[in-house]
Amino acid sequence: MLVNYWKILFLILFTVWNQAVIAQSTLLMEEDFDLLSGTNISGQHAWTMGASGTNKVDIISPGLTFPDYPGVATSNAVAFTPLTDRVQRNFEGVLSGNYYYSFLINVSSAGSGEFFAGFYSSSAFRGRAYIKADGEGFQFGLLKSTASGVAPTYTSGTPYSFGTTYLVVVKYEFVQGAQNDKVNLYVNPDLKSEESDTPTIGPLTDNGNDVSANVFALQGRNNSGNFVLDGIRIGTDWAAIKGISSENHFVELPKCISSHMVLQRDVPIKLWGWGLPGDTLIVEFARQSQIFKDSVTIAQDKRWFLQLPAQSVCLEPCELKFQVKNRRETLQVLEDILIGDVWFAGGQSNMEKKVNHLLEVEQYVQEADNYPHIRSFRASYNPQTMPREKVNDASGSWFVCNSSEIADKVSAIAYVYARNLFESQHVPIGILQSYRGGTEIETWMSPKIFEDTELCKIAGRKMSIDSTVVSQYHSLHFNGQINPLVNFPVKGFIFYQGESNVKRAPEYRLLMKKLIEDWRKLWKMGDLPFYYIQLFNIYSPSVYEESNWADCREQQALLLSDCLPHTGMAVIIDTNEEALNPDGNINIHPRNKKPVGERLARIALKNTYHVDILADGPVLSSYKFSNDTVYLYFKNQGSGLRIKTGDTFLKGFVISGNDKKFYIAQATICNDSTVVVTSASVLEPVAVRYAWARNPICNLYNSEDLPAMPFRTDTWKSSFVYTDFPSFCTLKSNDATLITIRINGVTIDGFHPQQLMYDYFSEDSGYQDIVAITNSPFAKMEKVENFIDKKVVLKVTAEDGSVLQYEINMKASTPVANAGMKTIFVYQKNKDLIIKNNIGQSYDMMIYDLMGHCIISDYINGCGEKNYSTSPGIYLIQLKSPEQNECIKFLLK
Repeated sequence: MLVNYWKILFLILFTVWNQAVIAQSTLLMEEDFDLLSGTNISGQHAWTMGASGTNKVDIISPGLTFPDYPGVATSNAVAFTPLTDRVQRNFEGVLSGNYYYSFLINVSSAGSGEFFAGFYSSSAFRGRAYIKADGEGFQFGLLKSTASGVAPTYTSGTPYSFGTTYLVVVKYEFVQGAQNDKVNLYVNPDLKSEESDTPTIGPLTDNGNDVSANVFALQGRNNSGNFVLDGIRIGTDWAAIKGISSENHFVELPKCISSHMVLQRDVPIKLWGWGLPGDTLIVEFARQSQIFKDSVTIAQDKRWFLQLPAQSVCLEPCELKFQVKNRRETLQVLEDILIGDVWFAGGQSNMEKKVNHLLEVEQYVQEADNYPHIRSFRASYNPQTMPREKVNDASGSWFVCNSSEIADKVSAIAYVYARNLFESQHVPIGILQSYRGGTEIETWMSPKIFEDTELCKIAGRKMSIDSTVVSQYHSLHFNGQINPLVNFPVKGFIFYQGESNVKRAPEYRLLMKKLIEDWRKLWKMGDLPFYYIQLFNIYSPSVYEESNWADCREQQALLLSDCLPHTGMAVIIDTNEEALNPDGNINIHPRNKKPVGERLARIALKNTYHVDILADGPVLSSYKFSNDTVYLYFKNQGSGLRIKTGDTFLKGFVISGNDKKFYIAQATICNDSTVVVTSASVLEPVAVRYAWARNPICNLYNSEDLPAMPFRTDTWKSSFVYTDFPSFCTLKSNDATLITIRINGVTIDGFHPQQLMYDYFSEDSGYQDIVAITNSPFAKMEKVENFIDKKVVLKVTAEDGSVLQYEINMKASTPVANAGMKTIFVYQKNKDLIIKNNIGQSYDMMIYDLMGHCIISDYINGCGEKNYSTSPGIYLIQLKSPEQNECIKFLLK
């Protein structure tokens, strides 16, 4: 009997404690409409349409403000007109105690009276707020319920003024199982005081059944008028509305930290979120029998950040717990967490297309349950004009990529990629998805990157790329879909974008380089792998053509020569099964995405996971023109070059003479790595191209069935006509550097963009074809050959007129000279000039400035290295030994 007494007492105390927890001050919903002006609210911040969906609720700028009212200083607002459709949003609530909702309102006109806000469930409203016209102004109204025959109670006396912002608070007191609920309305209450005893309207206690307090609705009714709303807050007490409650203890996690997630192995676990300033947050991570625990004090700005020790791979479920110290009600437990590799998948629509778009969709869905260690999180559409800390509510949380989830929720390419990695490495794979169709690359770059002077002209086009398409504003999708995720450690990035930038193809290499540098800097994890996809083959009747697609593919390929470590590119010019379909809605989104994901995975397996496989198709490594014949030498050929299965002769090659007219050529594989090209129409070829068309008809592969990369040996200006988009940039690029110098297709040994002088040694006295590519798309390059002095000068002129000259001294090869110059390297590291000697030969060394003054005289030992800190400028480095006297010119930035 005594035992039962203690059980009953415990239950009573627990119930009292639980009710006290519920009654504590809690902010259940906050909305300051920090969304893009000009969009409609439906589908954003978890708002849904509750009516026909024909008259959208628009986001407008600027928002509303009210003294001491929290959370609206930088927001926008929503505008309602008569017959604007209802929008509603769920929040957490229970059918007990007091509930408050508040908002700022600015009325421009009013009708004969109608409600516009209130708690809502099914077809029933409670605590409805009204407005109606009254002379030169309007009055507020309130109705407790939808009970038959009950009219709203309106304010009286001097009407409220049009064009003035008011704070309105509605209090609804629920009484379980009765019809005597109470409702009050306050206009412009004193936020510095406690709750007022004298509401503007109320208390009202008309009959009406209880309604769950977990949906809030807004609507522009026929007789309510025109008004703007901002700063909606829903809470359980007056302090929550004021935003200063000391009892509102809580733990808020970003949506990308949830149950079922994959955490990046071998790096510290980064955790962050929000809470009540001054609270101590305790975090505990448990894997098998090990527990890792730490705590952090929440800062005054409500933010907290914490790191736990790095973890090795774990395929068994782990657990994370978060709790404010001494606040049991704040406990959050995240379960089924794995430790493996997390890959970030970004881009536009061809990365976005889900598994249900695959040709092999049935197979992949049926087999998905065999891969429970593949997980994903998706940051949903969230266009923002300023960087945000949080993804929107529609983003959901992490989920297991099983058969019920992957078809509609996971990128096809990213899933194929992840599955190939898991099958090889047997470590959990997480996919962070962030993409949106039809977007330009500038929308995925941070605002700060556009401060780069190299991007000034491009950034200056912010409003002129397409002023009618709001979704293309610079950084728009970065702000809401990338910035909130930069704290989440990843293994690397996969990226598929470019279709929306072909109209400005010549700029694409520079833009993509800046995006890669931008993301790597934001993640603060070094040179993370960045693997991307070259543009696919798309409808065109031409076998060969100069096109923006071919130009953009070339810009993507040039990134591989751009001093960007840990990058790779998947070639997919043979994957579009609908390439000959003239319907642009079909040929722009190929379903044959399995080989795309597989080829991307091969690159990662070789370069990141160090699997001994051939990851790329044949790539031109060098070439030679001899009379009427072109000899092409390839790398990545595997056990030998191949013609695509089913074909009998090579296709896709064209050659040209000095007249710059290209003719279809006959090509033959003469050994495992060499292709010979000729044409009866070109007796003295000077240029050759391969797969140079929107839909190239080509068939050169290697032994792993990987296609050869499109290429050209010339640098002639494309005959494709590009629109000259206007720019409001007042600066002009001063970048006159090169990204590569190739002689007969081979990059000069030790090339560095700031090194301006090179000696080239060759035993071949024949024609040396020199190709150079400028770093800035707005720079001009002129080649001057002096056959008497055997010198080639590459003069690069930047947009602002500044000039750099690269000098190449063509010399006959000797064993000593050849060995010497291939082992002296000059480069810049941070702001220092580095000179490295990789052989045993020692050198006397003098460094001269542009005026010819010797500023440094030194000696560099064999296999030695020297570092010099000096001011930016052009320097001549002279190296002397008994056998050799050489000069290197270098630009120190």
